[in-house]
Amino acid sequence: MGDVYFLSCPICGSDNVRLPFKPEDVKEVREGVKKLLVLPCCHESFKIVDSDSDYLLADRPLRK
Repeated sequence: MGDVYFLSCPICGSDNVRLPFKPEDVKEVREGVKKLLVLPCCHESFKIVDSDSDYLLADRPLRK
């Protein structure tokens, strides 16, 4: 319904984390605008630098 979320937080492992992004934000990232993302579950932050219909690409690795 227009929500952007992670099934599982890549940092703390919380399930179904709703991101403070709107679909319009994801579209802007796809067009080249970088966005700061602060996860509401663990307050970790990183820059989103690219996206496609399924994935967000951050400025640093999120999983090891």
